[in-house]
Amino acid sequence: MMCTVIFCILIMFSDFVHPMDNGDINNVDENVDALQPPARRHRSYSLAEKIRLLDDYENENIRQPHGISSAQFAREHNIPSGTMRRWLREEDDLRERHRETTSRQVNRRRQRQRGIALWPEVDRSVREWMATRRQHGVPVSGDDMMIKAEQSFRTWWAVLPEQQQQEYRQHRPQLTDFRASRGWLTGFLSRNGIRFRKQCKNVTAIPENADELVANFQQNVAQTVDENGIELVINMNETFALFDMAPQYTYNEKGAKQIDLRTSRGNPKLGCTVTLGITREGRNLPASVILRGLRADGEVIQDLRENAPDNVRVTGSETGWANWQTLLS
Repeated sequence: MMCTVIFCILIMFSDFVHPMDNGDINNVDENVDALQPPARRHRSYSLAEKIRLLDDYENENIRQPHGISSAQFAREHNIPSGTMRRWLREEDDLRERHRETTSRQVNRRRQRQRGIALWPEVDRSVREWMATRRQHGVPVSGDDMMIKAEQSFRTWWAVLPEQQQQEYRQHRPQLTDFRASRGWLTGFLSRNGIRFRKQCKNVTAIPENADELVANFQQNVAQTVDENGIELVINMNETFALFDMAPQYTYNEKGAKQIDLRTSRGNPKLGCTVTLGITREGRNLPASVILRGLRADGEVIQDLRENAPDNVRVTGSETGWANWQTLLS
């Protein structure tokens, strides 16, 4: 009986001191959750990051009088304490691997800067292949050279003796796999003095007996001049020159979808004919500028002649090309 009375009094006293409803219970749960440490998200660390964190840990131990524990350092940098302890156990191995990796990267960078090919057989094969194509006038693009480089590597590796392949795998594993990247292409062009050039014009193959043809032509000209008593021999050529000689290349910000070049006239194909001549004795004749659709004795031509340099003659014709009238004028 006495125990029952004491138990009832305790229940009444607890409700009087701290009555709790559902809202209070929820608040307590929220406070308890807030006190829980944030869950760590699993992540992987590169070798360079591991070395950097190990260096930071050593520096903290040097700066602080009593040092710092690995657990405290792990908490400050949000690293699992077990992971930090494992890094400390494997520190010597990690630093050795980092030195080897850094050394390989530096050596490859120096080789590229010095123009040393990591795969000289590939360079030689691509260079010979490109020279053959260019001798026949076939254009070569960067993608073509990259494709040929990978084919050359596979051919070279296939015929390499098994013993040499094993030596490459053990001592130079980075050379057992080749991928022709843009970086490789840049280094290849630099090492071999190759430049990206614009095509000047379409050319035909020079005949094998070109020297003989030139000699026969000169002989025929001399014979004709002597037989006909010609005193003045002039070699003349004409070409069409645009008024707007706008370049086809320009520097522009990266990412532009369209490159426009402004010209001074509405018609970019507007131009004139220019003739250049030299006598048999080697005397240069004044250059002739022929304008299309203008009369040789018109006012426009007369004004241009007055303002033209002494070594330039200005005239006009219906077609814009040279004829006997333009030559005589």
